[in-house]
Amino acid sequence: MNKIKGKIIKVMVREIDQSKVESPMNARVAALMRQHEDIVFCRLDDLDDAIIGVCEESKRLIYSKKKMIEIYMRDDEMTEEDALDHYYYNPVRAIPYMGENRPIILDDDVLEEE
Repeated sequence: MNKIKGKIIKVMVREIDQSKVESPMNARVAALMRQHEDIVFCRLDDLDDAIIGVCEESKRLIYSKKKMIEIYMRDDEMTEEDALDHYYYNPVRAIPYMGENRPIILDDDVLEEE
């Protein structure tokens, strides 16, 4: 994957087109990109709403597992079981191959079990 300073690179090597920023979350992603112009972020397709921040140490995007599952259920009309299967089969398996800027997924389900 080519590194392009100040750009966000999506899985499948697609860059975010800031002229098409419409949803509030896409605006947040664009704001993150402007705030961290010197960083190349790797993003997961169609999961901007699951981004919850940037790791201060590694400067990688952090995704919420819970929100990712909710997005699959909402956008792709999956059952929770199908969404979990999709989650483990697709992004979880793809992330190790995304390079040093690969995103982090926070398993935030465990935070609510108390």
